[in-house]
Amino acid sequence: MQALCGWRTLAPNGASHSLIQSSAPVLHREGTEMVDPGTALVTVAAMMGLRPVVQDFLKRVAGPAGDELGEWIRESVHEYRTRNVAIIATRAAEILAERNSTPREIPLRTLLPLLEGAANEDQADLQERWAALLATAAAGEPDSVAPLYAHILSQLMPLDARLLAELSRSEAAGWPPDVAPQGGPVWPPRWGARSPELLTALDVADSERLEVSITTVRALGLVDTEPVVRSDSDISFFSDASELRLSPLGRRFVSACSHPTNRGG
Repeated sequence: MQALCGWRTLAPNGASHSLIQSSAPVLHREGTEMVDPGTALVTVAAMMGLRPVVQDFLKRVAGPAGDELGEWIRESVHEYRTRNVAIIATRAAEILAERNSTPREIPLRTLLPLLEGAANEDQADLQERWAALLATAAAGEPDSVAPLYAHILSQLMPLDARLLAELSRSEAAGWPPDVAPQGGPVWPPRWGARSPELLTALDVADSERLEVSITTVRALGLVDTEPVVRSDSDISFFSDASELRLSPLGRRFVSACSHPTNRGG
């Protein structure tokens, strides 16, 4: 396979070398020579201390853009952020192994935002979601993860992510019906989750903190608010617009950022 732009890695003395131990690889244009398109990426991954299986994962998801991606990591991702990429890429490779899935090439317009976001993330619970998102992109069809997903995840705080997971879980479990004083369900049926329920489920004492989180995920298009006028059984009525649930985008995003054995969280 011909490398993108014909790059290969050279040692400082000009000799070819597959794994350079110097502080930074030197790239040399080889014209039309046939070279492995992941050389620079594998070199950088080895320098990051990644296990061979993780190096192979990165090489596979990068595809023909491996050399450019390796050069981007070397130039743009420094020591602290490199550690974040290493943690997340390692975990993504583990998730794929747990799924018995072989990583596929991820389109560069999706892969670069994923790795850029991963480099900036140092909180363990969000790192797990970045790893799951990277694994989903590597295991699925070319457009299974939109480039937008990396931007969305980069905007979330841990509580925001927990809120989305709880909305996903509660919708799958079914919202508890209201019960009339004399017994029996109250009409109309539930539309979504309510703030007091979310405060309890998320163990959040500060209601304002939860409202800020709700505002954030709503602004990102991940959550819908109960419409003021809705219908059930062909009957229209006014609601108090107090209930929340994931939007179609929110459902797909949460699924993409979740381990398949724990799609609700």
